[in-house]
Amino acid sequence: MPVRDTVCWNSMIKCCLDCGDLNMAMALFDDMPERNVVSWTTMEMPRRNVISWTSVISGIDQRGRSDEGSFLFRQMVVSGVEPTLSYSFDAFVTASLVTFYANCKHIDNCCKICNANLHVNVVVWTALLTGYGLNRKHEDALKVFGDVIKLGILPNQSSFTSALNSCCELEALDRGKVIHTTAIKLGLETDAFVANSLIE
Repeated sequence: MPVRDTVCWNSMIKCCLDCGDLNMAMALFDDMPERNVVSWTTMEMPRRNVISWTSVISGIDQRGRSDEGSFLFRQMVVSGVEPTLSYSFDAFVTASLVTFYANCKHIDNCCKICNANLHVNVVVWTALLTGYGLNRKHEDALKVFGDVIKLGILPNQSSFTSALNSCCELEALDRGKVIHTTAIKLGLETDAFVANSLIE
């Protein structure tokens, strides 16, 4: 006997999305006998516009499935939805987008997102700093770290770890020692391996 309760269907769809199984979520959504506003909101795509696509893509990327996210991005473009970076996102969505584009080797888009949203949130800046590091743009990563300090934003442990990793890659011992000293002054512990590799 098919399940008729819309609440149960919505719960099953949400469970699939939480597990990153977009195909199953869409199949369930298509098979629903009745849909309500929660159904559409759960799917996050009542209208397949740039915001709904971005929500799904960044959600998939957060689960470490950048290849799938990249495929969906291409599907979005093919379906006629133009990617745009002019929307104002909250800090965590912005950080997810920065991470997504960095993982897909589109570092220019990372910069556009940050420039368009000028966040003072350390999470966004750390995502950009880490994205540069992932793309072997270590001088740019250290410039971002310097900008964070100049703007008066307090770096977090991840910021320091990413900056120190870039120093390691550049074999910039003196710069690494300055960053490490700043972390100690702020009472932040950094990755012991990174700190030790700078001292050796």
